[in-house]
Amino acid sequence: MRRISGLIAERNDVSTVRYVPGEAENIEYPVRKVDESTAEIDEARADFRKLDIRMARANITETLEWEGQKYTVTEAIELAKQMRGEVAELKRLAGRKKEEIERGTGGSIIVVRALYDPEEMRKKAIEWEKAKIDFPEAEKYPG
Repeated sequence: MRRISGLIAERNDVSTVRYVPGEAENIEYPVRKVDESTAEIDEARADFRKLDIRMARANITETLEWEGQKYTVTEAIELAKQMRGEVAELKRLAGRKKEEIERGTGGSIIVVRALYDPEEMRKKAIEWEKAKIDFPEAEKYPG
């Protein structure tokens, strides 16, 4: 997309000239023509569409292995999203107290007891955060 954006900017630059009236002989015309830039834009867009199709195809045919199971790239991306959501939920549950007392209306007291161990949820959240999908090629692109 950066290449296309650059070509569009170039086309905008070469699409006009500025000059002072009466000094038309001093006009500096761009070396490239609008049609040349447009042709390159069209070619780059066509290449981008082909690349997009290849990526979409690879996303459903290429697989990654994680914990003994193979996932397509699309499935692995969805799994990663689900895992991030689960980690957030586990952290929320870990932040609760095992038992809390709430004051109700009229001075009533209500006990709210977690039916799980918040510390275990914290440990599980940490464990899930450390999970990695085996995709060595990703090491080339840190961050």
